[in-house]
Amino acid sequence: MKAQKLTSIALALLIIATCISAFSQDTPLPAQETTTQAATKNPRAGYTPLKDGAKQSGANKAAALASTEAVTTMSATAYKTFTSGAGDTLFKWTISTHGNLIRLESPAGFEHMASGSVGEGYVVSMNTSVGPVRYFDAGFSEATGCSGNVRSWSPSVFETGATANGTTLIRDTCDGAWRLTQTFLRNPANHELTITMTLRNLTAFNYTGVTLDRYFDGDLDNDNSDDSYLRTFDSVTGRDGILDNLSLTAISFDVPHTTAIHSFAGWNPSVTNQASLASPTGSGDFVGRVSYSLGTINASAQKVVKVLYKRQ
Repeated sequence: MKAQKLTSIALALLIIATCISAFSQDTPLPAQETTTQAATKNPRAGYTPLKDGAKQSGANKAAALASTEAVTTMSATAYKTFTSGAGDTLFKWTISTHGNLIRLESPAGFEHMASGSVGEGYVVSMNTSVGPVRYFDAGFSEATGCSGNVRSWSPSVFETGATANGTTLIRDTCDGAWRLTQTFLRNPANHELTITMTLRNLTAFNYTGVTLDRYFDGDLDNDNSDDSYLRTFDSVTGRDGILDNLSLTAISFDVPHTTAIHSFAGWNPSVTNQASLASPTGSGDFVGRVSYSLGTINASAQKVVKVLYKRQ
C-alpha cells in the first residue's frame, strides 16, 4: 500500500514537471531587470512638430498589400453587425470573428473602413529574454506561428455580454501569455464606438515594457488615396475633403500614450509605437494609430485602456 502511494505521488510530480517544462518552452521569459525603469515622460513636454519635409503620401494599396498577404493570414471575416438610425442618422458597424472593426458606415451610403483592404486591429508587445515579442492582428493580415519575436493570437475567440448596443470578445495569444478582452459599445446618437481593451498577464512572470496599440486604415467615403490625416496628443483623424471625418482617440487620459500617422505603404502592423509622419499630411492613403505604454504588468495582473471611434 505504501509503495503504491509513493508511486502515485511520483507520477503526479512527473505530470507537474512535464506541464511546467512545456509551459516554459512556449511562453517567452521576461527580460532581465538590470536597472530601474525610468518614469514615463509627459509627451507634451518639449514637443516640437515635424517639418513639412517629413510628410509622406500613400502609395498604391494593391502593390503594398501583395508582399504582406503572401506571408500572413487574413482575419477579417465578418461576425456581427450593429445598426442604428437610417439615412443621415445611420451608424452601422461590423466586427470580425477576431475583434477587428471591418465596416463603419455613416451616414447611409458612406463607408469608411471597407474600401480595398480591411486594416483595423491591435498589437501587443513586451520585453523578453530574446528581445521584444509581439502579437498582432490587423484584419487584412495577422501573425502566424508561435515562436520567435512575432507570434499569433489563438484562432479561438469567446463572446460574452452581447446586447443590442455591443458585445465583448475574449482572445488569448497562441502561447498563453496574454488575454485580450475587447468590449465594443456604441453611442449611436453621437456616432461613437468605444472599445475597452483589458490586457491580462496569464503567466507566472512579470513583463516589462508592455505596449498595446490600436490602429485603423481609414478609407473615408468609399475610396482611398484622397484622404488627409492629422493628429493631436490624444487623437488621430482622417478626413475626406469637406465630407466626413473619422477619428480614433485615446480616452484613458491617465495612461501614457502617443498617436501616429503612417502611409499605408509604410505601415508596419507587427510593431508597437511606430514613428509618425508629420501632421497634417497631404492627400493620400494613411493609417492612424494610438499607442498605450502600459509599463510592467505583473503575473496574473491586468490593465485596462479605452479608445473611441467617432464619425463626424
